[in-house]
Amino acid sequence: MRPTFIEFFECENILIDGLTLRNSPFWNVHPVFCRNVTLRNLNVEHGTTNDDGIDPDSCTDVLIENCTIDTHDDAIAIKAGRDQDAWKRPPAQNIIVRNCNLTSGVNAFCIGSEMSGDVRHVFFEKSKVARARHGINFKCNLDRGG
Repeated sequence: MRPTFIEFFECENILIDGLTLRNSPFWNVHPVFCRNVTLRNLNVEHGTTNDDGIDPDSCTDVLIENCTIDTHDDAIAIKAGRDQDAWKRPPAQNIIVRNCNLTSGVNAFCIGSEMSGDVRHVFFEKSKVARARHGINFKCNLDRGG
């Protein structure tokens, strides 16, 4: 079993600021069905494969800024629930990613692949991609609600 390093479920008013995460066994930061999330000045250093950096999942009002993320998988992945999990939940919406430095073995910034709910109002600005297979990717998977 590979646990998520930091996961919040149905929380409000989250602030993580100035934290360094290293060698996560799976996804690093995974807020799920949360509201008013601020992730600022994070330094994420790669761990194992499938070690996404930040994965807000079906969250509303998210700010990710001034983060340095280096992962083997997705640096930042906006998710919208898997299968029936998100059908009656709010969409992933009002998400801003800015002033981040991203390095990734796969996607620097992506939307998906968990896509059962809607994704709307996502802004990605003033960020740098040092290395990645894809700078920006939209991905869906029929097995995950896409």
